[in-house]
Amino acid sequence: MAAPLITIPPSAPHTHTVVFLHGRGDTAKTFASSLQYSTDSNNRTLPEIFPSFRWVFPQAEIRQCAAFPGDKRSQWFDIWNVSNFSDHEELQATGLRESVTNIRRIIASEATVLGGKWDHVVLAGISQGAATSVHTLLNLSLPPLVEGQQSTRRLGAFLGF
Repeated sequence: MAAPLITIPPSAPHTHTVVFLHGRGDTAKTFASSLQYSTDSNNRTLPEIFPSFRWVFPQAEIRQCAAFPGDKRSQWFDIWNVSNFSDHEELQATGLRESVTNIRRIIASEATVLGGKWDHVVLAGISQGAATSVHTLLNLSLPPLVEGQQSTRRLGAFLGF
């Protein structure tokens, strides 16, 4: 991903990271800023509810839409027909391969920052970001445990919306 990550740093000592992928046509910056409007019944935002969490918002590449020549949009992978995802599904492979590789790097980097605690990293996505997150999860190879390490060999959670 050429664009820098949008991050919301923790307001307390860092214990977890959420890597949250935006939907097709959206941007990391817009999606991250929308968190201020998502509140609980006490009017607290997610960063306020989870003060020790770092929030990381990767940016999808601006890709040519094969179905609409000349139309470029922010998308994790190209889709020919949003009503029938199996229509020309071979178009999805290139973008998914690139996006999954980049998201895996981001997750590994965040786990390293957290002292190798992969189970303190949450992978989340909305819409096409959720689909990309599922592919990432299914293609994620976690390093073996080091003797004496207390962390488990899994991510902390997956959230798809």
